Amino acid sequence: MFEALFDPPVLALLIPVLVIVAIIVRMILRHRERMAIIEQGLDPDLRARERR
Repeated sequence: MFEALFDPPVLALLIPVLVIVAIIVRMILRHRERMAIIEQGLDPDLRARERR
């Protein structure tokens, strides 16, 4: 059943799709965190400066 997932043509499509999905999910989660910080009345850029 899962052997078909490891065929080279399938992997050639699956890997880029998974990378794009991961990037989109990360952007959504970052946006939600940023909006939560703004709702609390804090400056979201200040927290980013503290991490560096």
